Amino acid sequence: MLKNFIFSALLLNMIAVYLSYKRINKPQNSLPLLFTMIGTGLFFSMTALSINLIFSAAPILFNFPALLWFLIALGIIIEVFSVYRKVIPGQLIAASIFLFLVYPTILSIGIYLLLIAIIELILALMIFQKTRDIGF
Repeated sequence: MLKNFIFSALLLNMIAVYLSYKRINKPQNSLPLLFTMIGTGLFFSMTALSINLIFSAAPILFNFPALLWFLIALGIIIEVFSVYRKVIPGQLIAASIFLFLVYPTILSIGIYLLLIAIIELILALMIFQKTRDIGF
C-alpha cells in the first residue's frame, strides 16, 4: 500500500518533466530547461532510491538521514519558487518529492509530507484553472 506513493511520485514526476519539456522551445525563457533537467535528474535518482528502498535490507535513505533532509529542503525550495512564479511543472516536481518521501518517513513526518503534497497539487490545479497556462 505504501509503495503506491513511490510509484505515484514517479508518475507525477514524469508528467512534470513532459510538461516542462513541451515548453523548452520558447526562446525568451530558460525555466523550462531548468525544470526539465531538475525533473529528469530527480526521476533517475528517485528510481534508483526506490529500487534500493524496496529490495535492499539496509536502504540508503534509512542510513543517511541527511539525504532525506536534503530532499525535503529541495522540495520546499522548488515549491516556494514555483508558487511564487506560478509554474505548474515545478509544483508537480515538489509534490512528487514529497510523495516519494512519504514511504520512508511514514512513522515520523510522512503524514505531514503527504498533506503538503496534496496541498501542492490542489494549488497547482487552482493556478491552472485560473490561468489555463502551465506557467513559464
